[in-house]
Amino acid sequence: MTLNKASYVIVGGGLPSLLFARLLAVKKHDFPIHIIESSNQAGGLFKSIRNSNGDLFDQGMHIYYETEIPEIDQSFLETLPANEWNYLVGNRKDIAGIYFNGKLQLHSPYPDLRPYSMDERSNFLNSLFESAGETDQNEHVNVSELLISHFGKAISNTVFEPILEKIYGISGKELDPIAFRLTAINRVVLFNESTVQDLMKSEYLRKRIAYPQQLFLPDIRVSRSRGIYPKKFGFGSVIERIVDGLIDSGVIIHYNTRVDKIHQEKNRIKTISCKSEEEVQIDVEEGVLWTADVFSLLKSVNESTNSKIKIGQKRYINIILNSKPKMGELYYFYNFDKSSDIFRVTNYSAYCPSASEQNRFPICVEYWSKGQLSDEEIRDRSINDLLDMGIITSHETISVADVSPVPILFPTPSVEAVTSIREASELIESKQIKNLTLIGPLIRKEVFFLHEILKDGYRLMKDKGWL
Repeated sequence: MTLNKASYVIVGGGLPSLLFARLLAVKKHDFPIHIIESSNQAGGLFKSIRNSNGDLFDQGMHIYYETEIPEIDQSFLETLPANEWNYLVGNRKDIAGIYFNGKLQLHSPYPDLRPYSMDERSNFLNSLFESAGETDQNEHVNVSELLISHFGKAISNTVFEPILEKIYGISGKELDPIAFRLTAINRVVLFNESTVQDLMKSEYLRKRIAYPQQLFLPDIRVSRSRGIYPKKFGFGSVIERIVDGLIDSGVIIHYNTRVDKIHQEKNRIKTISCKSEEEVQIDVEEGVLWTADVFSLLKSVNESTNSKIKIGQKRYINIILNSKPKMGELYYFYNFDKSSDIFRVTNYSAYCPSASEQNRFPICVEYWSKGQLSDEEIRDRSINDLLDMGIITSHETISVADVSPVPILFPTPSVEAVTSIREASELIESKQIKNLTLIGPLIRKEVFFLHEILKDGYRLMKDKGWL
């Protein structure tokens, strides 16, 4: 057995853990910081992978969006020299589209309802004002209730219910309200630019009506935070720099290691026992930051609760094209049509020009299969769907197409899944373990994306006096 003493133990080696380790490592401690990672690499979804041909890919679309907390953002930016970053600002911070009603929308990531008939658009407009007296602060049991309170029944039932069914395979009544924030379903395009500029003076309509040309959104509506991505393609290089810097500062990373038992004394975690090639015991002096699976945490403290999380068959298809995909300036688009099980397509060279050096254009398809398919079937269906959508023009455009061996672990955000995660976190909180901080997606309301996890974790660590 290997015995260690740690100032802080961080369980989970994803990007939030690495950035919080950087912040903690700046301060002087009597003992090292230890990170426990179950795989053989740190970085989680933000580490890059290579296909069978040796081509580099990210695992889907990953851009760092600033938290606007200087201490966090500066710590991230310091991992590379300033001239080695791509800064995505203003209307170019996040150029997204959707495939909707048989057409790729380049102008907006929100459903464009203008092609509908005059009668349908009239119904949609009336629908918008059905709930004009309500506020978005109401508690909603599911995303269907939230959509109806936000848009009224006509827009909710005609436009968004089929989209939700297509994406997640279940109805909006079975989905948690968090689904409202995961894809672009909080606004619709209904009017031209001049009309929208007047309508957006209304706060109520501004939350529901999208500007019809995303690249021409008025400055007053543009986010001041930036998207940040390395100039050299591959987010994994950033992860490697962060890890190297942590090791240089004395942080110890335990790979291929899992927490087995947590031992407490007077409502504090005193010792963590881990399993790897050999048993590892870590005595904790200050605190434990848990960013890994909350259900494994419960098991470690001799508690249990039922996980209702369902993943399904979701895979990355990494493709090298010998010509640009027909995606305009889009960084990515979501597929809202039932004609394909493609969830999202990412064009890396749109936000990282170096990705397309030597006229090789990497794209990533995220395919969420509704049934069990072989890798070959997933690859072939993805390619055929890209052809049908007009994203590629022929099979000859494709140089390489591989299904990644790394599965997509995105959970279906059902009411029962999200409830089980929050009940598990509440059970942990009820134990009042003074030196434990629990962070991660869905642990608390309004916390899912990276910048939200970072802000939430920073706040909690500040409250405990760790930062």
